[in-house]
Amino acid sequence: MQIWAKPQPDGAVAVFVLNAAAHDDIKVKIQFADVGLAPDATVNVRDVWARADVGQAKGKYSPPPIGAHDSALLMLSPSDS
Repeated sequence: MQIWAKPQPDGAVAVFVLNAAAHDDIKVKIQFADVGLAPDATVNVRDVWARADVGQAKGKYSPPPIGAHDSALLMLSPSDS
């Protein structure tokens, strides 16, 4: 599993998660401190490829399991609330 993060405008962070395994789904927990956000930040989560807002998360986020040779692209944006 690989997790890549890139800062975006207005304090957002794009997060790319890659499951390079030949088999097995993986479960991932993205700790906000590990991707450049405040450890206790509340963010809006968007699944970029699904073109869907997922909701809010505080401090960490776990996307649905990621299949073998699959990936997820998320946008974590600061929440106003």
